[in-house]
Amino acid sequence: MNEPPQDDPMLVLESKKRVIDASIVIALIGLTLVVFLLHSLSIKRTTDELIRSQATLRSLEGESIRLSTETQKLRQRETWQYENAIRDFLKCWRDADDIPDFNSSRIIADYRTDGSLWYAPSGDHRLEITISKDATGYKDPITGTMPPPGPLPPPSAETVKVWTVPLAGDAGYHFQVILHSNGKQLTWKLSSNSPNFTSRSELIQNRESSKLKSFRYFDWTSRLQTLTIPNEIPEASYLRLNDGKSEEEKLAELRKLLETPSGVILYTKRFIAPKVANGKDEVTYVVARLVSDGPARIAPSDAKKLIQSIDCQDLIEPHIYTEPYIYDESFEASNSAGY
Repeated sequence: MNEPPQDDPMLVLESKKRVIDASIVIALIGLTLVVFLLHSLSIKRTTDELIRSQATLRSLEGESIRLSTETQKLRQRETWQYENAIRDFLKCWRDADDIPDFNSSRIIADYRTDGSLWYAPSGDHRLEITISKDATGYKDPITGTMPPPGPLPPPSAETVKVWTVPLAGDAGYHFQVILHSNGKQLTWKLSSNSPNFTSRSELIQNRESSKLKSFRYFDWTSRLQTLTIPNEIPEASYLRLNDGKSEEEKLAELRKLLETPSGVILYTKRFIAPKVANGKDEVTYVVARLVSDGPARIAPSDAKKLIQSIDCQDLIEPHIYTEPYIYDESFEASNSAGY
């Protein structure tokens, strides 16, 4: 009988080796697919988490903006309420002794027909009282005409007298202009609740001579109040910069405003003696300004408008103030007991 053929051991070994190699390749491919699938799932999970995180972040940002807006509105309402409370409080002032220590960085003033009362914040200040005269073609309003518009002296007015009175900070002051009953004598008076200040009174004008006519009338100033930073440049000064001037002219005027602080006007009024010379009225202007040591100051809102109209950000940056809008938070604690 014939014996069955024997497989070549080398061929069998080679065949087994190919099977093992194929199994390894298949296993590696499967493992790669599993790793890829797991990685894809991980990426999807990470992407989903990232999307959820971004959505949460946007939600938090939106909530933060909403809360910030609400806080600003609440702060603004509190500011208005505080401002209105101060304005109501100002109406109760009778003289300098009624003015408390506000512990504020602002000048708090109440203008009245016969003068003004104000609180001067910490620092050194001076009250500049300027007397100017001007002759005008306007006649007594009894005849049907009105005096020239505006209580501030026109460029044609001649400055005849200036008083400069040093003032201490953290104190209240009362400035009065008194027209005596005979209509011919005009004086100013300044008093304070500071123990280091001595009340002062000066004669502005004496028309006692029979040849001089009495003051027949004067401007009745509306009751005004202000809460402002020392040496703050009034908005009206900025408006004049836009009167058809070139960029260079605007910058030159702005530099002048910044270099020489004009102070804060606390009183201005004109007294008129009709038909003094050549049928013209003689007008006496009384202007009192509180000028403080330190630079001119610019309100943030005014600075924003200025930068939009003039290339001046670097020029005005050091003058923009950041003090609280009206009061320092320590005011309530320091004054709650008595005011």
